[in-house]
Amino acid sequence: MKKMENKQHDTRHQILEVASSLFMNHGFLATSTRKIATEVGITQPNLYHHFRNKEEIYVAVMENLAAEVKVYLDEMVASTKYTFVEQLAHMILFLQEKHPADFNIMMHDMDNHLSPESRAKLFIIWKNSYQQPFISLFETKKAHLRANLSPELAARHFFLTLAPYIRKEPLPGGLTTEQMIDFFIYGIVKDAP
Repeated sequence: MKKMENKQHDTRHQILEVASSLFMNHGFLATSTRKIATEVGITQPNLYHHFRNKEEIYVAVMENLAAEVKVYLDEMVASTKYTFVEQLAHMILFLQEKHPADFNIMMHDMDNHLSPESRAKLFIIWKNSYQQPFISLFETKKAHLRANLSPELAARHFFLTLAPYIRKEPLPGGLTTEQMIDFFIYGIVKDAP
């Protein structure tokens, strides 16, 4: 019985690994359960023994990815060996490395192709694993923030600014990660006119 449970766990793990690669490289719509099953080396009905549908696989992939992301981001927030700007840079570089696909494509898939229940679940995962570490980091620098700017608002705006940069290839004509952080933190003018 234990051997069968291990085999099922291994198959489930393989499904998630293959699906993660396919979803990240091709997006939700372009990835079929048939393609996932074929690449794992199982039948489509066997795939459905482990997951009810493609959406459930996608949510499980995002849960796994978010768990890894949270561990690293929380460690970086707790680190005392980097400056604030260096912490932000390390966090962004890590996200660039963990997200082989365009972050905006992932967000588009979530907003347009998933059920409200899955979107709600993924929003909570995103908020806890991605956004909260940045809120925590900005909280540590709260004394340096403008009086009317909460750490949560700063983190939310930082993510909006950051999203196009969470990709392996740099944006054509875009800013480097370091430039983006510099502009975000210090603005674009030397002295206010």
